[in-house]
Amino acid sequence: MIFWWVLMVITSLVVGILWLHPLWRQTDNTNIDRNALNVAIYKDKLAELTQEKDSGRLQQDEYNVLVQELKKLLTQEVDLNPQTNNNTVNVHPSLKKISWVLIALLPFLSLGLYAKLSDLVSVQTWEQTKIDLIPVIELALTQPDQLSEQATDINMNDFLRVMQHQLQSSSTDSTDGSGWFFLSRMFANVKLYDQATIAAKKAHQARPEQREWALHYARSDIELNSGKITPSAEHLLKSLLQRNAKDMAALALLGSGYFQAESYAAAEQTWSTLLSLAENTEAVKRNPEVLKALRHSLAQAQRAQQELGKKQKLVTGVQNIDDHPLVQELRDDATGVQVVVDSTSVDLHTLPSQATLFVFAKALQGPKFPLAVKRLKPKQWPVNIHLSDKDAMMPQAMLSQFNQVTVSARLALSGKVDPSPSDWVAESEPFNPQRKKRINLTLSVGSHP
Repeated sequence: MIFWWVLMVITSLVVGILWLHPLWRQTDNTNIDRNALNVAIYKDKLAELTQEKDSGRLQQDEYNVLVQELKKLLTQEVDLNPQTNNNTVNVHPSLKKISWVLIALLPFLSLGLYAKLSDLVSVQTWEQTKIDLIPVIELALTQPDQLSEQATDINMNDFLRVMQHQLQSSSTDSTDGSGWFFLSRMFANVKLYDQATIAAKKAHQARPEQREWALHYARSDIELNSGKITPSAEHLLKSLLQRNAKDMAALALLGSGYFQAESYAAAEQTWSTLLSLAENTEAVKRNPEVLKALRHSLAQAQRAQQELGKKQKLVTGVQNIDDHPLVQELRDDATGVQVVVDSTSVDLHTLPSQATLFVFAKALQGPKFPLAVKRLKPKQWPVNIHLSDKDAMMPQAMLSQFNQVTVSARLALSGKVDPSPSDWVAESEPFNPQRKKRINLTLSVGSHP
């Protein structure tokens, strides 16, 4: 409202200046008689002609002719009624008073027109709504469990609009992001996925390490795209799977997005990985309906892929969808092995800085070199490592090509590849990597694998 008052005052001043300026100029004009001006010009010209005659440059007869012409011109220019040629405009004093009164009344006339023709009542109501909702928004951000007691009579659209405005005008949530995450969930609940995606993106940018926020961002983005996977959602879910290859929520969302986008081979690979994890998870195994739904989804993807044809040309230039980098990555995860290395004797704080943990898989019968290798600096126990075909030393000999392998771990205090008596080691029994997906190893001082 203050803005509108200031605008009306400025408008009134501008109109007043434009209105009174001509009046002020008119009162400052000097009264000039046109006839008197013409006579003065005649006298000047006559003096010039006389001077020309006296100097000999004009003959008497020429002088007489020019004087007669000058008199004719003067007669034509002089008005018999000189009062009509007076340029002075006399402004009546009452007109100035009326002008000042009108200028003073202009702001009030503007306010009256605004109230009559515009929606002033709605603006005032909205301002009051914002004032009423700010405490509720603060409660939602600090104590969301008590929000239901305060939100019985709240209009959800008003609540979302006010909260969005508060977050946009405040810098307090720029580093925390919890407000944007809460707002995004509220938008998603009312199926406003465009606004939900925008808010979720802001929350994720503030706290990219938050898994639930990243999942929600990907889900909102997919819903906005009619359930189909998008590049940003794909990147988010792949990042989550890089952190934890067993993130079943990320796998389920990724598989659903692929299926709706008709990338059936990618959906099949993703759901195969998910089903394999679910079948080895106790919480899921106790719920047969979940496994039944996963198997049904996998069968749908397989049938759709068969109908579509396994080979098709992708926009990215990949001739076979099975050669797609993401499909290869999912296949590697499906055929790989999760290795958990633990130790109750090794204190990581006392290890030399060059100490390195080597984890590798070797074929029971096959090449002497490892099929898959990883090296890292252990930060805490246990250490979770995923060995797959991506970790192969040679493309001709990969983990998925052998049915009997062993997995070994070696903590080299020297950091060198060559074994040393001071190393801590562990080795698994032979197993089939296509069937067994998890290996637990405990380090101890002993013979070297």
